[in-house]
Amino acid sequence: MVHVPEGTDIRQAVSLDAPGLDDGDPLVASVPDPGDGPEEATAGRELVRAIATLDPRSASILRRRFAGERLEDVGADLGLTRERVREIEADAVRVLRWRVA
Repeated sequence: MVHVPEGTDIRQAVSLDAPGLDDGDPLVASVPDPGDGPEEATAGRELVRAIATLDPRSASILRRRFAGERLEDVGADLGLTRERVREIEADAVRVLRWRVA
């Protein structure tokens, strides 16, 4: 919980990446994650299981892309063009949608 000192105008727009008022951690660290419910946890486990059924290259690409890695970086590591990585990612997502649905 972030403590707001008395007299602070809380109507000002503040970036969630800005340091918090108490400990210097980003404000976003104090925002509860709405995806922490049991339904989301079950869906997350199903997704992890579904990714594990993909071929190793597709699974690796999806994990890395979900982690925020750029197409160029993934492609460079695997000896693929960014377009080929994008195609593999799109195919893997289609397979996952079919398996999880």
